[in-house]
Amino acid sequence: MAADYARKALMILMGATAIVGCSAQLPTGQGAGPGIPSSPAPVPVVTPPSDVSQLYLPIENYLLTPAQISEIDYAVGIRTRECMKRYEFDFPAPAQLTHQRSGSQVERRYGPSSLPDAEKYGYHSSPDGDRKLPNQVPPAELSAGERSALIGSPAATGSAGTAANGLPIPVGGCRGEAMRRILVADGYVSPLAQSISDASFSRSISDARVAASQSAWSACMKSRGYTYKTPIEAFSDHRWENNSVASGPEIATAVSDVTCKRQTNLIGVWYSVESEFQREQIKVHADQLNADRSHEQLAIARAEAVLAGR
Repeated sequence: MAADYARKALMILMGATAIVGCSAQLPTGQGAGPGIPSSPAPVPVVTPPSDVSQLYLPIENYLLTPAQISEIDYAVGIRTRECMKRYEFDFPAPAQLTHQRSGSQVERRYGPSSLPDAEKYGYHSSPDGDRKLPNQVPPAELSAGERSALIGSPAATGSAGTAANGLPIPVGGCRGEAMRRILVADGYVSPLAQSISDASFSRSISDARVAASQSAWSACMKSRGYTYKTPIEAFSDHRWENNSVASGPEIATAVSDVTCKRQTNLIGVWYSVESEFQREQIKVHADQLNADRSHEQLAIARAEAVLAGR
């Protein structure tokens, strides 16, 4: 089973960027800055606590957690169902997604960091990790009237689309109406904040300080019988992909991985390098990031009101 960290790392290495809801690049000519120099200055390095989830990257102040995104999406689903009832359609009630990360992303950003979890799950997510949404009714299974009410007419212009059951349909259908009632801007997360987060990870991979720390990690792994050059290689080993649960070799590898990260302070170095870049970008783009964060906070407040029955 591929994991979030491995998929993200590999996509970045291939030149792709994965962003929830929307994508954006750092604005050019506005402090995006050149690439990291070949001999970067030393950066104050933290020593992570035993529980790495206590560490937060600076950009996380401007990003919703998966738990918050799930809450917003659930509220949008409730408003969508309410709208569909106006057209006499019994649209399936959304299933509330649980067990989503509500804290720091650092715990899994650089691969496994918890020794107890590595001993139990290897490179797999724990049973209480992020889960996918239950299967929903795909548009193909909806009638033409239901589909029109749900997503509107592609040719719709102005304040309403086509009509169903004698009633006008809002632009974007019930889904569009529901999203406008909850969200302030397009998408669930700040595209700028997500871009900064992705860029800091991408750039950190080629940073000389991270590379040196990874070399130390690789030497530690070699002393334990492994030939991986980076944690990305270990995490994305194809032998782990098709197993529903971690095998013995996977667990042994993950345990060595976490042990070597602690011995070399790889996570501390990687986190510090990313934080340095993110703080620079936050300073440059503070106004837009603060505006985006205000929009996110308002969306959360609206979603909480929906879930509270208000």
